[in-house]
Amino acid sequence: MKRYWSLRFLYIVFIAFVSVFFSVNSADAHRSGCHRWHSCPSDTGSYSCGDAGHPCQYPTYPKSGGVIYPPSGYYKDCYDCPLKKVPSNAHTSGLDWSCNIGYRKVAKECIKVAISKPTSTPKPIQSSSVLLLRAEGDSTVYEIINGVKTPYRSEASFSANGRRWGMVSVVDRQTLDAYPTSGTFVSFPIGTLMRSQLHFIWRVSQGTDGTVRKWIKTSTDFTLCKFNWKNVITLPEEEIQTYSWAGANSAGTIEYPLCD
Repeated sequence: MKRYWSLRFLYIVFIAFVSVFFSVNSADAHRSGCHRWHSCPSDTGSYSCGDAGHPCQYPTYPKSGGVIYPPSGYYKDCYDCPLKKVPSNAHTSGLDWSCNIGYRKVAKECIKVAISKPTSTPKPIQSSSVLLLRAEGDSTVYEIINGVKTPYRSEASFSANGRRWGMVSVVDRQTLDAYPTSGTFVSFPIGTLMRSQLHFIWRVSQGTDGTVRKWIKTSTDFTLCKFNWKNVITLPEEEIQTYSWAGANSAGTIEYPLCD
């Protein structure tokens, strides 16, 4: 029985020794790797990569996730591995890197997303007479009518005219510039209700020289004309000012029962 307990005690001591040995070596492996030689960026800021005389060429993988690459932009995955470069068509915020617009990340590379480009003037998408175009890298959308392009002033006017981004064809700048510009903007549809921070309610109406704005004088007129408050669009005052106004007279106001 005494021999049994002696062997059991030795077994427990052995297990404890092995556990401590591997835990120490595991921690030491972390310290004695690239961190020990300062050949990878510190994930705690305790040293500067390369300050110990060894090339700073390995990435660091913090416990919080992500990757910290050497500041040179070049890195190796192992001692005998070739140097790699963070792709020039990517950007980095210090933790990992991501691809620029127009590219997608595949493994360690940025692959350009294929965008079909028209070889000639695109065909209209939503009708035979109206074409929506924008240049690559530019969010301004143009309406092409009779070979002339007119820009939308804002996304609000774009949506109010029933346009959707899926209707827009993306072309190169040269193709877009081939169309002459009208010199005006696409207006809101007739009947659009709009206001600014000044809280005046306006209605887009048809004037003798194009679209104009008319002032709905009172909330009573608004209600009696059966306008819907949910349809009122809030716009910057400068955009509302682009629509001419005849003034506070019968030509520039809306008073029930004259609701046009």
